[in-house]
Amino acid sequence: MIFVSSVLDPDGDEVYFRWAVDSTPTGSWQQLSAFAWTPMPWQSGLHRIFLEFDDGWGARSEGEADFVIFYSPPRPWD
Repeated sequence: MIFVSSVLDPDGDEVYFRWAVDSTPTGSWQQLSAFAWTPMPWQSGLHRIFLEFDDGWGARSEGEADFVIFYSPPRPWD
């Protein structure tokens, strides 16, 4: 799965992103507006993605969204 965000700072400042899945941060502040996650079969179910934005000058915002992972095991060969 790839999550992508688009944000524009009104002052034109560089924007930093911090992603989290189910309240667990995926890393530190970074300039990458995309995050890739490969869930494992046992991670099926409801999850929440969090994203914080910061321009380094005090402007900060955040957003979140729920999503569901469905796992379908591979079909056996006949």
